Formats: sequence, C-alpha cells, structure tokens
Amino acid sequence: MLEQCLAPDCSGFSRYGVFLQTLIAGWDELECHRVFKFLCDQTNLLLKTEALLATKPGLKRHQELQLRLFCRKVLLDPCQNQPDGQFWLVQLLKPWPMVSQAQLLFILYGPLLNEGVLGWEDLVEGGLPHSYLLELAKAILMLFGLLQVKGWSTDSILSILEELIVIPQPWHVENVARLLVLCGSNLCYTFLASKALNGRLDEISRIIIYIILVCEKDGYHMSWAVKLVQQICKVFSTEPERFFFIQHLENMFSEVTREFFESSVAGNNFEDRETFQTLCILLDSSARFHTKLLHMFLK
Repeated sequence: MLEQCLAPDCSGFSRYGVFLQTLIAGWDELECHRVFKFLCDQTNLLLKTEALLATKPGLKRHQELQLRLFCRKVLLDPCQNQPDGQFWLVQLLKPWPMVSQAQLLFILYGPLLNEGVLGWEDLVEGGLPHSYLLELAKAILMLFGLLQVKGWSTDSILSILEELIVIPQPWHVENVARLLVLCGSNLCYTFLASKALNGRLDEISRIIIYIILVCEKDGYHMSWAVKLVQQICKVFSTEPERFFFIQHLENMFSEVTREFFESSVAGNNFEDRETFQTLCILLDSSARFHTKLLHMFLK
C-alpha cells in the first residue's frame, strides 16, 4: 500500500486519510489503537519503518518519501485537532529507541527540498530559511504538549531534540538556533537551561549568539533574546556563576565575529560575500542586543 502513491501531489493517500478520520471520528483510544494495528498489519508499516531506520539517513531516499507521504497524508495531516495528531504521532514514534524516534521525526517533518528529497545534509552544511524548519518545530511542539501522557517527560522531549540536531551529523548552529526560536520561549529556555545546568557554557553561548543572529535576520524582537538570556542567568545560583556565564557569552560574540571575518576575507567568491553580509548582520544584531540589554538594566 505504501508504494501505491509516490508523487508528493498524489491525492490517493489524502483521500484515504480523510475517509479514515471521518470513519473513526468519536472513537475511543482503544478502538483507535486497533485501527493503527490493522493499518500496520496491512501495510507492514512497522517492518518497513524498522528497515529504514536501520540504514544511514538519506541512503534510501525513495523509501523515506514513501513513508513520509503515507504517514503524513493518511494519519497525521487529516487530523482536525492537536490531541488527534498527538495520538497518531506517538503511535508512530513510541516503538523505537530515542535516536530512531528523532530520525523518524525528521523523515516525517524534516525539510523537503525542491527535488522531492529530505534535506539531511543541507542542515549540516549551512543555514536554511525558517520555512524549511517550520513543520519540524510544530511537530516538536506537538510532542512537548504531551507531557501529561504516561511515558513522556520534559527529559524525553529534550533527548529527542538533542538526537535530532546531530542527524546525520551536527547541524549548522544557525539551523539549531532557528529551530529553537520557532519552538518558542518555553521549549527554547528549557533546552538551553538544561545545558547550562550541565556546565555546557561554550555550547549554549554559541547557540545564543546564533539565536540573536536569527532574531535579526528573521525580524524577531531583540527583547525576546534579551529576556531569554535573563532567564538563563537565573539558572545559576550565585553572582560569580552568572558573571562567568555572561563572560562566556561576550567572549563567544568575539569568537563568532572573528570566525565570520576570517571566512569572509579568505577568498572572493559568492560564499565569501554571503559570509561578509552575515558578519554585518551579526554586528547589527550585537548592537541591538546590547542596547536592549543595557536599557533593561538602566530602567
């Protein structure tokens, strides 16, 4: 059945999904579990998913697209409300270990490029526009709203997110930052505060610098980034710890600025001009961030 509708614009799966959701509307959770089991039996969904998750991401592009189209068009996209979407997403994810859950989440909601393939490597090589990460952010937020469900916790969501941003290799930091911004204040703070408590100051400082850059590039209010830094400061219990964190952040501003400058003067091709433009945006974002920060302290 998964092989019957391969084109992204094929309406077969969509029609079946609408029919299925209409049929089971109002059914209780136990009955929906039976429907999911029936679908898995009829399509070998779990076996095909297992085989795909056992291979290197991007190696079986055709099968990845098949799985994405079936799950999205039949089970996820036709849902009329968030609880229904959460139910089907959990059914798809929960049979697998954490790293496989992250990989499957990417297959289902990761950026789909114009060629009809998933952008695994694109997230590693350079920054992508926010539209490429929007669906993934929405899926993560849908999971984040499941904390009241047995077996799901803040730690499990953070673990999936940690695994996600290193598949197939560590993402470009701008993509990590943009995904966190799209996920909103609560999840972004929770993710960074967890790293702060574990002493990973260099890592969170670099991510915050790129969050500030993303705010400038994508038109978010810089006060959002300032409040985020203030919240993270409160994670630390003593004044010396807070000072140490701010010192790390300012040193990272210098380091990232130097990296962009060195990259921009290394040659004279299009990428170098683009890097120089990003450097200028970073300098503007730094000025706006520090203006907001000082204004907040001087109030």
